[in-house]
Amino acid sequence: MRTIFTNCKILTMNVAQPEATALVLEGSKILFVGNDAEAVSFKQSDSSIIDGQGASLVPGFNDSHMHLLGLGVSMNAVDCRGLTGIAALKERVKEKVQSVAPGAVITGRGWDQNKWTDGRYATCQDLDEVAPEHPVILTRACGHVLVANSLALQQAGVDANTMDIEGGSLDRDEQGQPTGVFRERAMGLVRHIIPASDAKAIREALQVASQHAVSRGLTSVQTNDGGGAGWEDVVSAYHELKLPLRANVQFSMSAEQLAEFAERMHAANQVIPEHVGVKTIKVMADGSLGARTAALSEPYSDAPNEKGLSYYEQADLNKLIVEAHQAGFQVAIHAIGDYTAEQAITAIEYAQGCDTSRRHRMVHCQVLRRDLVERMAKANIIAEIQPVFLITDLHWTESRVGKERLKFSYAWKSLLEYGVNCSGGSDCPVEVLDPLLGIGAAVTRADVTNWPEDGWLPQQKLSVREAVALFTVGSAYAEHMETTKGLLKPGYLADMVLLSGDIEAVDPFAIKDLQIKLTMVNGMVVYKA
Repeated sequence: MRTIFTNCKILTMNVAQPEATALVLEGSKILFVGNDAEAVSFKQSDSSIIDGQGASLVPGFNDSHMHLLGLGVSMNAVDCRGLTGIAALKERVKEKVQSVAPGAVITGRGWDQNKWTDGRYATCQDLDEVAPEHPVILTRACGHVLVANSLALQQAGVDANTMDIEGGSLDRDEQGQPTGVFRERAMGLVRHIIPASDAKAIREALQVASQHAVSRGLTSVQTNDGGGAGWEDVVSAYHELKLPLRANVQFSMSAEQLAEFAERMHAANQVIPEHVGVKTIKVMADGSLGARTAALSEPYSDAPNEKGLSYYEQADLNKLIVEAHQAGFQVAIHAIGDYTAEQAITAIEYAQGCDTSRRHRMVHCQVLRRDLVERMAKANIIAEIQPVFLITDLHWTESRVGKERLKFSYAWKSLLEYGVNCSGGSDCPVEVLDPLLGIGAAVTRADVTNWPEDGWLPQQKLSVREAVALFTVGSAYAEHMETTKGLLKPGYLADMVLLSGDIEAVDPFAIKDLQIKLTMVNGMVVYKA
């Protein structure tokens, strides 16, 4: 059966045919792209015709860095986003206490002390006031800091004698007692009390999250769903579920786990469905700017005694990346600060030599330098960027890094101009899952109130097509799929999104307000407004 789209403003993302008004698909593939008159000639007796009413038809959005399982799990946790202070946080926890079993662990995510009026982090004592009989663990929006209450610390065996660990730390009061705030790898000292999700819970979380994703125009996700001992249950869930989108599943692995994982996953990749793949290893190498744990080469401008936290010595990172590369995996290294970015680039250069075909990735790339960008381009390192970060971060980044380092901070236009291949993501549930919000942020470089009107660091604004490319052909290139998806072109997969308006004609500040009218994967409608 053929489906014919007419009267559309089609952004094909195909440089050989950048625009069209009509598209014909048959089965799972695109058959024709061109004008309305030609498209009508493909009509058959059972063809379906969709009038786009002048709206944009674009390739299906592809989020190159997010956490689909984490999104599903977070939908059942305390939503800590958008709060103005500790009192509001406590109220959210108090509400959750009423709906869970006695003694059950309460988790949540999304708080950001930079948006609070209190001027400080919440502590275990704050949470004790509203949940003395439930362990409570609330993770910051960035995922690199958490706060836990006293019962959680007690169950985890954390007290004044607990030492900091490499790559992580605990905040302490004047008496040396833990305040309940854990940073980076130290979060594992308390997180282990959270019950592991069973197979049923994993499946339910993935189903709920994937339905939400297609309603936002996502047809593909490149999702980091944890690692360690639980990866087999996650892979099984993706294997068995008929999710409405494509998933490239990533896992974090230590050097010790990598060999066994590689052997078993290469075998599994031979039998798992076409729409699922496991080809990339995620490596956490530093923290976040918001928590001042991203590793900088020079001290933070607003904290002269701090440079952040680096997870690896260079030799250890080199070893891990070499082993992943030799095992046939692409690596995606979380690197926010310029110190860690340099470590990541050095490790990738060391591992791949002159062979840049693996397209290893660097995730976030928020604070860079000119020399690092030049090396990224030469080594064909993909910059996985999250434009939605800018919406919040523009209010405080200059205070963190100072004016000089701003020149190559969130510098997406510069990355493109230097020849770095870029892909677009959300890091959901760190930020909301909404490609149009990210595209709008890349174009306007403004927050949700449209401030500043001229954009923050306006020289780094992207055009609409450059921004759309991040979430389509750019993300497809990052996962070696640019010859099958990411473009609207005959022979390509019929993954596409119909918007509520013309994305190039609306006011740039209105891009984020466009709606998803229809999402199609493999030629099948998976969401319709």
